[in-house]
Amino acid sequence: MGGMTEKTSLLIGAYERDNFGDLLFLRLTEDLLPGPTAASLIAADMRELTGRYVVPYETELARRSFDLVWVVGGEVGATTTELALGFSMPEAEREAWSAADPAGRDRLRRLLGAPDLDSSAYVPDLGAYPLASGTPLVLNSVGVAGLRGTEPRRRDALLARVAAADDVVVRDRDSQAFLDESGVRSRLAPDLVQTIVDRPDVPTVETWAGTLVVQASVRHLAKVGATAFWLSVAEAARRTGLGVTLFAAGTAHLHDSYDSYDEARRLLAEAAPDVDVQVVPDRDPLVLCGVVRSAAAWLGSSLHGRVVASAFGVPRVSLENAKVSAYAATWDAGMPFGATVPDVPAAVEAALGLRGDDDGTGRRLADQARESTGALVAAHA
Repeated sequence: MGGMTEKTSLLIGAYERDNFGDLLFLRLTEDLLPGPTAASLIAADMRELTGRYVVPYETELARRSFDLVWVVGGEVGATTTELALGFSMPEAEREAWSAADPAGRDRLRRLLGAPDLDSSAYVPDLGAYPLASGTPLVLNSVGVAGLRGTEPRRRDALLARVAAADDVVVRDRDSQAFLDESGVRSRLAPDLVQTIVDRPDVPTVETWAGTLVVQASVRHLAKVGATAFWLSVAEAARRTGLGVTLFAAGTAHLHDSYDSYDEARRLLAEAAPDVDVQVVPDRDPLVLCGVVRSAAAWLGSSLHGRVVASAFGVPRVSLENAKVSAYAATWDAGMPFGATVPDVPAAVEAALGLRGDDDGTGRRLADQARESTGALVAAHA
């Protein structure tokens, strides 16, 4: 008698680009599901960061069947294909993309194997694929509150994708409230990345230990003013006596930039010449977790920087960012969030005074996230 065929899972997420949280989602999810295939909007060679070659999910769904389709993480509701491609394309393709008219962009997305430009970037319409008929679709650790401000026609189409899922687990109360208002059932649970605290392969990183780890995206710096922000960081470093470690949570387009960190080093050297400033060059997401784990404090605009800091009980301050504030308000309100530029020095001092995890936040959230995801796996895999 022949053996039973192993079950297979298609894992869909923003795995085609260098972004800290998305790559952690892949690492954490593929260990939980049978026969995982990593898929995304377009093909990408991510072997250097995750050991995986990522395939376009449209191609995979068209050519073979799966027992489960699992989407994890991100603002899946409001992220369209057009928006996501702008983040994910290599430089040469992005230049052609920027110069193209709508018809040209549509040709390029078809060449790349991506869905329609207005469709949800990472939530497939399984009904469009004959081989996916009846396949369960699970959305885990997602945010959808960004759909509130979307133009109604587009919002309704994107919302329909979420509503079609067999299970939806959201990561913040704002997302759940929006889905409730829209008549879509969901459950609320902490982000899956909270479980990083139990990974034995997160390294101990001594190089940047005991410093103020700072991350700021290109978009955040453009919004608040880079010079003002880095001068505020310099003041925080002076007040606390900490060195500064500059941390890139992602190098995809409009995420973080090592060029902007070069400018930061210059400004910090002028404003606080006695403060030691370093830059983390590593891109392995587990090494980056080790950097956060060893920090004296975290300061940043990244959601998953905050999540990892909370997991390891590191004092943390989040900058103004709607999705980060929504998550912190839901699960981690004891540490500062929504910090403006003038707030930064006092907020860092306050976070250090709170000593990170005296209330057991990291352990509690990890247990809740694991229980929630375990129930999804038991139900569908």
